[in-house]
Amino acid sequence: MSDKLTAGLVAAVAVVPCVLLCGLGPAATLVAAGSLLAWIGGPLVLTLIFLVAALGWLIWRNVRRDNNDRNQLGK
Repeated sequence: MSDKLTAGLVAAVAVVPCVLLCGLGPAATLVAAGSLLAWIGGPLVLTLIFLVAALGWLIWRNVRRDNNDRNQLGK
């Protein structure tokens, strides 16, 4: 076996878990939390959480847009 191939394989074995943990960590955490909530409360709980989050995001976006409009008028 070539040393270059062995070094590449050893490097891949060392790097892949770090990449998976950093790249998939937030998604895996959200999936685990969502699964736990669905298991405990059923899909209604997840639906309510999603609707409240979407409504909060829309309100936040409108407030920021209004503030930006006011700032543009003052210039």
